[in-house]
Amino acid sequence: MHFIEKGSRKMIESFEYKNHTVEIHVDESPESPRQQDNLGTMVCFHNCYSLGDKGHGYKHGDFSGFEELYQQIMKDHRPAAIVFIYMMDHSGISISSDAQDFRVWDSEGWDWGQIGFAFVSREKVLKKYGKKELSVKIKQKALSALLLEIETYNQYLQGEVYGFVIKDANGEHVDSCWGFYEFDHCRGEAKDAVDCIALKV
Repeated sequence: MHFIEKGSRKMIESFEYKNHTVEIHVDESPESPRQQDNLGTMVCFHNCYSLGDKGHGYKHGDFSGFEELYQQIMKDHRPAAIVFIYMMDHSGISISSDAQDFRVWDSEGWDWGQIGFAFVSREKVLKKYGKKELSVKIKQKALSALLLEIETYNQYLQGEVYGFVIKDANGEHVDSCWGFYEFDHCRGEAKDAVDCIALKV
């Protein structure tokens, strides 16, 4: 992907749409998705990075290993879904719930390893879906939501967050918005914004 330096931000693309110029930029100061209202909880321990959620109550020094931490989470929350979190630290950091994603690149495990767990508590799932018991369908929904949260957090860690700037025919700034985790979504929202501006003209 080609980046064009644009002041303090990096512009990925610029295109004309309905007599306006749309610029798509990298959002270089996005809010962490872990500061938003998430269904899941991420418990991560690493010597060099502060990752995952705060305030979950678990401390690295209280456990002899991840198996012990896993057992404690299971006892405390009876999760509807729980997955491992792995991290690779090589020219930047990335996370995944699937070790195979990193094993392909580093079969010896020099640059990656487990850093914790992501889980969806039974209590939060039942409250969200208004149920009294967990069904297979509800558990699958919880797992899907959890995997999406991990994917979004990985995009944040890798700097794959975008925003748009819209300028009129005179080059004047008329609108902007930031914090999109999908490039195509950002592009589509920018065009929708131009559509709204065009209706007002």
